[in-house]
Amino acid sequence: MAFYSIGCSCLPKFGIRTSGDTGTNFFDWLITDVNALEKSLVGFSEEQFLNNGVEVCDNELRVKDLYTGLRFQHDFPVFSNDKIDPSKIDGAISEIREKYIRRRNRLFEEFHNDNSPTLIRYEWEIANGDEGREETYARRIKDVIDASLGKDYNLIVISNDILSNRVKENTLFFKS
Repeated sequence: MAFYSIGCSCLPKFGIRTSGDTGTNFFDWLITDVNALEKSLVGFSEEQFLNNGVEVCDNELRVKDLYTGLRFQHDFPVFSNDKIDPSKIDGAISEIREKYIRRRNRLFEEFHNDNSPTLIRYEWEIANGDEGREETYARRIKDVIDASLGKDYNLIVISNDILSNRVKENTLFFKS
């Protein structure tokens, strides 16, 4: 059984690395809200990805693709204070775009070849104490994956409270 990060942040990939998997896939190092996850999985256009404009965001720490909503923290050139260097964005886009299209294609190939992939998502947006919000959010994520994979998979959605050792009430497990 293989584990795949489907993002929100880098945390799932750091956990997967402890199992010995050091490969890199599409969502491993991206900041993705649910809308960006959906846009990246369902109806994704390679032609529009990183070609419809970008903006520096999140206190100048990330670059956001305006087509998908994906936020890149580790790929674009930065100043010594870890802030994005806007003067170097245009020169970096082509290489970053090609790298992520390759990673996305490889991820779908691995999904296709894996009998029952296990997808892991850390979701900071559901950890605000609203009753029922975690399950609603996790079900939306599941619906997005159902629309894109078309096969059996396991989904683990972990909220922010997992970091406080509250696993049982803050982890949702789904099997398609």
